[in-house]
Amino acid sequence: MATHFEIELEKLKNVIIKIGNLAEIQVSESVKALLSEPIEGKEVKKTENKIDKLDVKIDEICQSIFALQQPVASDLRFIMASLQISNEIERIGDLAISVIKRSKSIKDKHDLIAKFDVADLSKQVELITAKTNECFLTRDEKT
Repeated sequence: MATHFEIELEKLKNVIIKIGNLAEIQVSESVKALLSEPIEGKEVKKTENKIDKLDVKIDEICQSIFALQQPVASDLRFIMASLQISNEIERIGDLAISVIKRSKSIKDKHDLIAKFDVADLSKQVELITAKTNECFLTRDEKT
């Protein structure tokens, strides 16, 4: 039977996975907006709001664990890493929104997009985001 501490750590892991998946969606949407398709702002904003709420939830879970469980060693490192991951993922979501907003103003600049190989760079960002989420899920830093 799992202890309260183990349940809280699992809950934290699951929320990190959720926020990572949402950030992956945001990155994908920003790449679409940048390279070709206009994006509906409502859906992007909904996803951003979910990311923001999950970021706050992660902070709350971590604070609760710190206050009630006094974690040590690898558990403490995991919790501290979760706080940092959450902040960075929230930032990725914000940056994806910025890309979407700015993509409208560069639609007629196809020559620059091609010159700087933005399509390839964008796909690399998508791939890195997906692999990062996979690494967290599997706890395999070699992936």
